[in-house]
Amino acid sequence: KSPKYLLFVAALFFMMMGMWTPVFYIPKYAVSRGMSTTLVAYLLAIINGASTLGRIIPNFLADKCGRLNMFAFAGISTRIIIFYINRPTTNAGIIGYVVVFGFTSGTIMSTASAAISFCTADTRNIRTYMGMGMAVAAIAALIGPPINGTLIHR
Repeated sequence: KSPKYLLFVAALFFMMMGMWTPVFYIPKYAVSRGMSTTLVAYLLAIINGASTLGRIIPNFLADKCGRLNMFAFAGISTRIIIFYINRPTTNAGIIGYVVVFGFTSGTIMSTASAAISFCTADTRNIRTYMGMGMAVAAIAALIGPPINGTLIHR
């Protein structure tokens, strides 16, 4: 019915399909680069801490720049960061990588709902649109990491 909404949900699907791969595979990569297991245990906490800031700070910019613009910027910047997952080789580089990744992935999570509200024609149906969009995103988040893991191990 709404081409803008369908295009947005398709974009959200593909973002979520690839976005969770570093969360699952960066610890294994860090160990392979010589990081101690004690420090590796903190990587996911660092991602979550940076994600918290990424969920708060960019929303102030979204008020000025636009919700869809901020969502698109977050998606593009997260994709670029994911493409460079193999570049950091030192402990400091890997920690810096997870901080930047956490921030941009948190921005996707927080701006997705604001962008969905922009894509709905009738605000009375916003809960329905939000539920359908996030359900599709959840399916992508479930199937993405195993598929990407298979591609990584080949």
